[in-house]
Amino acid sequence: MFTTTECIYSYDASFDGFLSCIFESFQKKERPFDLQPAGTADQLTLHEVRTVPTQSDHARRVECFLPRCLGDSLYRECLFSYLSGLPHKELLLLMLIQETYAGRHFNLGESPLFEILSSAQRVKREAHHLMGFLRFSDQNGNLAAVIHPENQVLPLLVPHFRNRLPEENWLIYDAVHHWAAACRRGQAEIFSLEDLILPPPSEEELRFQKLWTHFCRTVAIPERRNPRLQQQILPRRFGRDMPEMQG
Repeated sequence: MFTTTECIYSYDASFDGFLSCIFESFQKKERPFDLQPAGTADQLTLHEVRTVPTQSDHARRVECFLPRCLGDSLYRECLFSYLSGLPHKELLLLMLIQETYAGRHFNLGESPLFEILSSAQRVKREAHHLMGFLRFSDQNGNLAAVIHPENQVLPLLVPHFRNRLPEENWLIYDAVHHWAAACRRGQAEIFSLEDLILPPPSEEELRFQKLWTHFCRTVAIPERRNPRLQQQILPRRFGRDMPEMQG
């Protein structure tokens, strides 16, 4: 049903752009060699690079079609997988969608279903960790936090903190993927942000951080210290953004 081609789809790295690539592949009944965000394609490739423009009407049609094609549960897992750092995730997702549409049923251990479900699980696990390990600091009455996640988890964090802190103005900056989420009076948005330099914390903020660190160390039981278990519960990469884990 779908002819394998040697071209590479290049899109603008947005979700609507990815959905437009799916529309393009179904319209032409083809499967590209790869799908890559613009600017990441290998300039020395021998494959034809085709730029697929983002078209919101095409994206909306695909967005309505996917739950019917995949089922609601698998569709949600695909959304989580799209937020992951899985290599070639766009191509794997397209393969799953095309093969499912053609009537193929996958076993859980088969590719690409296995890779997609595994990456979705990693995204959900990391978001769950950050809901507990993210640390805000006070910036002149507003709250700000910097995180270094492996996956693009901001869309999962925004609803949690919007409900958790309904009266606060806050900003979360993803320093790895250069995205930020800001919420003001309950209205949140996610936007691209190349860099964020926060001013030094105030003396009051430093006092609270010191008090919090002292509390964490006071309630700890030295005789029951278990670094290996702690690393399983609190992966080391989260510690760099937690004041109580410094020093």
